[in-house]
Amino acid sequence: MYIFILLGIYLTSCETAEPTLVNWSKELTDLDGMEDKDSYFDNHKNFIEPYFSVEYKADTIYATTLHHEQCVDKTIGLIEVSHDTIYLKKKVSMTKEPYCPEFYKYNYTIYNPGQKEYEIVSVK
Repeated sequence: MYIFILLGIYLTSCETAEPTLVNWSKELTDLDGMEDKDSYFDNHKNFIEPYFSVEYKADTIYATTLHHEQCVDKTIGLIEVSHDTIYLKKKVSMTKEPYCPEFYKYNYTIYNPGQKEYEIVSVK
C-alpha cells in the first residue's frame, strides 16, 4: 500500500504544469507613417516582425507582439497553450461600429514552471 502512495506522489511530482499568463499590458503604437496597414491581415508574420520578441529568463517567458483593434474595443490579453506552442491572443469584450483601427503593442509575462522552450505564435 505504501508503495502505491509513494508511486502516486512521485508521478504527480514528475508532471509539469502548463505555462500561465501572470501579467499583460498594452500600449498604443503609432503606425501613422505606414501606408499598407492591411498587410497586418494579409502578411501578418512579416508585418509584426519589428514588434515581436520572445525572451526566456529562468521560469518566465516575456513575449511582445502587435495586435490590431478598434478604438472602441475593450480587450484583455490572453494565451492558449497547445502541445509545444503558446499562442499570444487577445479577447475583445466590447465592439461598436465606428471603424478607427489602432495598433497596440502587447506585452505578455508568462510563468513557465517547466522552463521548457515553446514556439510562440502571435494570433491576428
